[in-house]
Parts: sequence; structure tokens; C-alpha cells
Amino acid sequence: MNNPEKYLPIVFIFILYLFWTISIDAADIYNPKPQNDDFILPMPNQAKMVFRRVFIGKGDKPFALREFKVGDRSGGGFKEFPTSVILGGAFVENNLHNQPDWVYYMGKYEVTEAQYYAVVDPGKAGDSQKPITNISWFEAQEFINKYNLWLFENALDKLPRNDKAVGFLRLPTESEWEFAARGGSEVQPLEFDKKYPYTGPLSKYEWFAGPTSSHGKIKDIGLREPNPLGIHDMLGNVSEMTGSLYQIEYYQGRVGGFVARGGHVHSEESALRSSLRTEIPFYQLNSQGKITQTRQETLGMRLVISSQIFTGLDTNKKLEEAWVEYVKSRATPVQPALTIAPITIKTNAQLADAEDALKRLTDELTALDKSSGVIPPTVWNHLGLLSASFKNIEATVNKAENDSAYAWVKIAAEAAFFINRELKRLPRLQDALKTAESIGRSAQTELIKGRVAETEQNIEGGLTRYGSAFEQLAKIKEDTVNQAFEEYNNYLKLQGADEQIKVNTLVKKHFQEYLRTRRSNKEQWEADLKNL
Repeated sequence: MNNPEKYLPIVFIFILYLFWTISIDAADIYNPKPQNDDFILPMPNQAKMVFRRVFIGKGDKPFALREFKVGDRSGGGFKEFPTSVILGGAFVENNLHNQPDWVYYMGKYEVTEAQYYAVVDPGKAGDSQKPITNISWFEAQEFINKYNLWLFENALDKLPRNDKAVGFLRLPTESEWEFAARGGSEVQPLEFDKKYPYTGPLSKYEWFAGPTSSHGKIKDIGLREPNPLGIHDMLGNVSEMTGSLYQIEYYQGRVGGFVARGGHVHSEESALRSSLRTEIPFYQLNSQGKITQTRQETLGMRLVISSQIFTGLDTNKKLEEAWVEYVKSRATPVQPALTIAPITIKTNAQLADAEDALKRLTDELTALDKSSGVIPPTVWNHLGLLSASFKNIEATVNKAENDSAYAWVKIAAEAAFFINRELKRLPRLQDALKTAESIGRSAQTELIKGRVAETEQNIEGGLTRYGSAFEQLAKIKEDTVNQAFEEYNNYLKLQGADEQIKVNTLVKKHFQEYLRTRRSNKEQWEADLKNL
């Protein structure tokens, strides 16, 4: 080199670039896939934790709640029997449509080793982006407690608030976890019912066992694409602790260990689903024969930000006033085993309770009358009329159910016939579009493009109506629905509608599968109706 000094600016710029790159990488180890609407909390040791908003989609009234089904019978059998649950939020914020709505915050990523040690042992913090594992449920709680106390001391203004109450971190409940895993209110009902809310290969979104995915190795957070809520790695990489205790029927029966949700890098691809749940014991027998706190190499955690409910006297008054309206609008709560039962079974169960109460009252009055003879005849007349009224109500409910079943069977069958017709029409339009494009007829091309788009929208809308009809039919006794299918079939025979009879047979098959799984199967419905 004749004049090495002339290269110094270049070397200096290169060194600056290296330092800049390293600093960018270091700044992003806690949020490798940043989004504009991320919610970020600071942590000790210059770390941070990122959250995503999960809106309930039911407005901002004090008792605005979201009812949805957890579980998937086709994947988990009796351990994941579909059950209706009701979910609430923690804070009121404006959603993407600028409407006030209840929301809770779900961790965007699994808690990493760097984040965990930044709180419990800053000397070991490092920069590892792998999820923290091999810690017990109790150690997770200790981490959460220490992090909450640090936030209250150092970043109180960064936490969201519910009225006067400041937010705090905890493990999610089963319902909160599954609602977020299914895509929450960001997906349509048919998508929400799927095993997972993704399009394309699962390997694009989740880590699981095998050479096409993880090779059995736990991966850094955020390397795969997020779900519709912007949350990463919910169904794979590591399973995640929840704050819920394990009960086979979710909310009744024997109480066991805690619930872990999601699969991990040793789970087969076919096993991954939004409903996957596992019971984890709090304690286990180790190889030395001693009982210790349970720790697993593939079990980690993800946090939520929540709040208390009763935040002060004003809030208590608002809830008390809102309760009057809310309690009038909601159905009488039933035990979880009946949450997905047909309406007539629920109604008749409640009528049976009322009749039992009436019988007990009658027995008590009879005993009193025999001992003292003070019960007037008019009381016995009123009791008789009341008993007869219960029978009339039951008959009216059953008649309404029969009529409703026939109407929804007809709606489902007509939707299926419409979808079938549009599915056959679509390829013809697509071929015509290719022809118009190939010969350069721009006006005709635009016209056919519009018709293609309209047909695709018709198919999507028809599938939504189809799924909605099944949802309504599932609220009716199966024998009544089968009878309605038979009656509608007889009607079609009288009309000579052979094609519609074929469609109706397929509709019944689809409904029976829906009744078994309690989940929509949009792709299968579309394929079957297309090939009919």
C-alpha cells in the first residue's frame, strides 16, 4: 500500500457499520418481528417484553362478554370435548375500527432465557432468544411476582390502567390462551373453528418434530410467521404454562395439576392444534426417588397483562347498575355439561327443576293441610293450573323446535345448492378470463374479473350461511333434526328435485360430522360440494 492513510475513512465507516449492525441486533433480540401496534414494557437489565392486544369484539359495556367454544373433539377426544365458555377483557381501548372495546394483552413471544434471568439473576441474563424452560410453575410465579414489583417501582406509568387500578402480569387462563391461539376477533367464525388459523403449510408458522421443521431442537422466538393477532409460536416450539387448574370438563369435576397449552418441538405436526391441552403435575418423582417440583425441557410460558375487576367505589356502582340490565338479557347459567346441549334440553331441564320445586311445595302443603286443614281450595286450584302450564310450555317449546329444525335444514340445503352452482360456474369464468386476457380485450377482461370476484364472494358468503345453519341446528335435539331432514327430503321428492336431494344427503352428512366435532370444516365442505 503506497498511501494507507487514504483507506482510513473507509475502514472507519466499516467499523461504524459493524457497531451499528450489532446495536440494532441487540436492540431487537426481544422483538425480532416488530409491528407498529406492539405494546412494549421495559425490564431490568435494559431488556423489554412485547405484547399484542386481544380485543373481545363485544363493545365496552361493563358486562360485555365473548362466548365461544373451547376444545376440539376430533383432536383431543373426551379431554377436549367442545364446551362454551365466556371471556371478558381487562381494559377498555379503541380497536382497529376506532370503537371502544374490552381487551387483554397477550405476550407476543414466549418468555426467553434473557428475559427470565434479567429479572431473577441479572448476572446470567445474556442475550439468549430461546424460550426459558426447565423451570417449575412455582418458579414461573416467582419470576412474575418479581417482574411485577419491578414494574410498579420503575415503570408504573407504562402499565395500562382499568379506571384507577394499574395492570399486572400473570399467566393466561385456558380461555384467554385458546381465544388468542384461534385468532380471536380478528378471524371469521369459519376460520376460528379450524384446528389453527393459518393458510399454507404449518411449517411456515410453527416449530414441530421432524426434518421439515425443528429437528427436535428448541428455536429462538419469532423466526416463524405470526398468527392473525401478530402472536408468534403459540402452537409449537415449547408448550406453555397457564394459570388454570386441570379439569377434564374444563370447569367441573376433579381438580388436578395445572394446564399446559400447545405443542412443542417433539410434537408431531398432526398433533398441533389450538385446543391442545395437557395436565402437568406440580410435583414429580425424580430419578433419585425424591419428590421435586416438576420441570420439563419443553415447557415454558407466555404472559398476559390483566387487571382487577372492582377498582373502586365508582366502578362498583357502575357494575351494580349495569348488572340489572345484564341479568335480564342473559340466559340462566347452566352447568358446563349443558353448555352445548340443545336448547330444548336446557329448557326442559330448567322446567324439570321448576316442577320438582312445585312438587316439594305441594307435598309440604299436603302435609300441612292434613295436620291443620287450613289450605283453601283455591290454592289447590292454582297449583293445578301451574302444573298444567308447565306441561303446556314444554309442548310449545317442542313444537317451536320442530319448526326451527325444518327451517334451518332448508336454509342449509339451499345454501349448499347455491354454493354448488357457484363452484361450477367459477372455473368457466376463470377460463373466460384467461381467454380475454390472452387476446387483449381489456373491457371484457375487467367485466369478467368483476364476475369472478362476485362469484368468489358468493361462495364465501354461502359457506358462512352454511356454517351458521349448522350452528343453529346443533342447538336442537339430534332426533328432531334427523326428522327435519327426512321431511325436507320428502318435500323434494314430491317436487321431483333429484339434484337437490343429492345435495340434501351431503348436507346431512356434513351436519353429522359437525355435530361430532362441533367445529366447522370449510375446506372439506367446499371440496365435497364442488365434486358433487
